[in-house]
Amino acid sequence: MKKVFSFGLLIAAMVLVTFSSCKPANTVKNVTKVRLSEQTKTIKVDEEFTLKATVSPADAANKEVTWTSDKANIATVDNNGKVKGLAIGEATITVTTVDGNKTASCKVTVIDKNQATETDLYLFAYRGNLGVDGKHFYSIMLMDKGMINGNDVKDGPVYSIFICSDAPKSDTDFSPRMGTYKMGEDGQFEPMFIVKNDKFTYAGKVVSKKITDPSPFVEGELVVEANKITFKGKDAADKEYKIAFAGTYEVKDLSPFTGEPKKPTTIKKEWNSGQLGFGKVSNNIKPIILETGADAESMIAYVQFIVASDATKLTEGTYNVNDKQEAMTVMKSKGQSGSNVYPSIVCKLNGNYVEAPYYYFDNGTVTVTATDITFNVKSHFGSTLDLKYTGPMNVKSGAPKRTMAPIKTRKALKF
Repeated sequence: MKKVFSFGLLIAAMVLVTFSSCKPANTVKNVTKVRLSEQTKTIKVDEEFTLKATVSPADAANKEVTWTSDKANIATVDNNGKVKGLAIGEATITVTTVDGNKTASCKVTVIDKNQATETDLYLFAYRGNLGVDGKHFYSIMLMDKGMINGNDVKDGPVYSIFICSDAPKSDTDFSPRMGTYKMGEDGQFEPMFIVKNDKFTYAGKVVSKKITDPSPFVEGELVVEANKITFKGKDAADKEYKIAFAGTYEVKDLSPFTGEPKKPTTIKKEWNSGQLGFGKVSNNIKPIILETGADAESMIAYVQFIVASDATKLTEGTYNVNDKQEAMTVMKSKGQSGSNVYPSIVCKLNGNYVEAPYYYFDNGTVTVTATDITFNVKSHFGSTLDLKYTGPMNVKSGAPKRTMAPIKTRKALKF
């Protein structure tokens, strides 16, 4: 009996050891670090902003934090990270994790209410006439200092201001007239006035590289100098702004017809390869897209024809180049918008992208026969486009690979 009893105890001990070893390990994760959404920030007296604390790892057991200010008479912070400027000076806001006492800090500079907020220039660009004949528009985009780091843009305030001015100084210097620009009335597009339009002139926020919460400027005065840009005004919420940029800058050419040589010339081309395809019918408009093959100089034509809604082929006859979107027309190019360029154009093909030089169809005629297409067209800046296509004339059920969508260009804003 003793042997049996001892054997039973041994089995029980083995079972206990086995089950004990199967217990799950301690899965509680401790905090390893904490970081803040801002490391430095400049605000005005009575201005507020909220710091966001990110605790790592994301699945830490205790992500509770506390907030402190080393100079509460300069700037205070509440339990949610909301900071308020009280007096001119500098204060350090610190967040501390309850688990592990990990810390991160933000240096807050509080300035006088009447002092201009320092900004960096994200973009200053010539935009062409924006569809208003005889006018010249420019866009300025400013962001609070420290938001721009190369091609990266941090979250924070953004200020967009469009102005109407004179034509650029030259074909290589796209600067507008220096001086003071006043806020215009709705629809007032005159030199030395700010464009009053909630889509163009506003204060907003950058959140995850997207502009949100735009509030249009309703009052304002902009001063453009060679090495300085200042603005003061109010938005629709009656919030006052005073911002300034100091430093050298370049005005970029982002006009719709950038990339086309301004000196008129004659472009004589003939293509014996390419394809035709039906585009998507919309509002009883039936497009046919021609994309030629690239010639020896990598030049192509990308042309949009409009035919009758019941057409089964590219109708023979003479087409007028215009923007009316009616049967027997070839679409006049709208130029570029952002990173897109619209048909009809002649341009250079580089892989899957197009690039300068561009020649944007503006006016003229296109003659279609059973065997070829002949172009007698003027471009936006007056070049003569003497073109001919002798490739396949059958129209496929789908448009060429670029379809009705604008062709992508290589130039695009990083933001």
